[in-house]
Amino acid sequence: MPGNVCSHNHFYSSLARGIIAAAEETGPRAKDILHMFVATRGSEKKDYDPRLLITTGISYATEPRRPIQQLHEVCSVAMRWRGMGPESNPGEMLPAEDLRKFSEIAWGSPEAADFTTYEGKALAAKKLQDRVFAKESLVVCDLRWTLTQIDRLLGTNGDTVMESQVYSAITGKETDDAEFARIGERIFNLQRAVLLREGWQGRQGDRLLDYLFTEPIKKDETFMSPDCIMPGKNGEATSKLGAVVDRDKFEEMKGEYYNLRGWDVETGLPTETKLQELQLGDVADDLASRGLLK
Repeated sequence: MPGNVCSHNHFYSSLARGIIAAAEETGPRAKDILHMFVATRGSEKKDYDPRLLITTGISYATEPRRPIQQLHEVCSVAMRWRGMGPESNPGEMLPAEDLRKFSEIAWGSPEAADFTTYEGKALAAKKLQDRVFAKESLVVCDLRWTLTQIDRLLGTNGDTVMESQVYSAITGKETDDAEFARIGERIFNLQRAVLLREGWQGRQGDRLLDYLFTEPIKKDETFMSPDCIMPGKNGEATSKLGAVVDRDKFEEMKGEYYNLRGWDVETGLPTETKLQELQLGDVADDLASRGLLK
């Protein structure tokens, strides 16, 4: 009996450190099937796969936990294009022309909606992160607001109320969309500083689980598109069965992302210039004293 108690305690101790740690202690077979269940280094459940949705790779890599608000920003649009049921046809609920128009407005380029290329994904990731960090500060419903974003931006439902207008109404400070995004950028940079202070390793820390580079995606592996059909060039339906994240292209995308953020491309560390621009001079001073500023 005492032996069983010790064994159980050891098992629970492993689980307390997350599924990945528990699998590593359980044995090779447990490690081999991790890719079926886990998406993040924080042992959180699998969904919004970057092998399908390239943009989410940046979100997963730069966050310590599953960044569900950022993932919804990409997934809800792809699902709208894909259709919500087995009888739906790609492009039926969101035609290719509207998808590309939305992508240009919200993500910075029509190419960001082509999930067969890495083009435009770094800018899309930055733009949606900035928007999300400001939006979440308003405490609006993440999923519902995101689902209606397409109709608002395309002007198809008569609702023209954007987050910046909600912010202006609440605070009394007139704020346009660009300034609202800047608020989110400031918050995101503050989070980056906190993560670095607590041990995040900059560019080396911005990484994905290895299986996303080595394990081809299979049918029925994701809930949002079981057959792995995604919008490709010009919004055309394209199969991504068997896709992996290209390691070299992902690193190139990270470099582009750091450059857009005004961070140091080689290290992924914030720069004094960017933090001063965001009125985070005190944060810059703290990072500099720790050797974490460029």
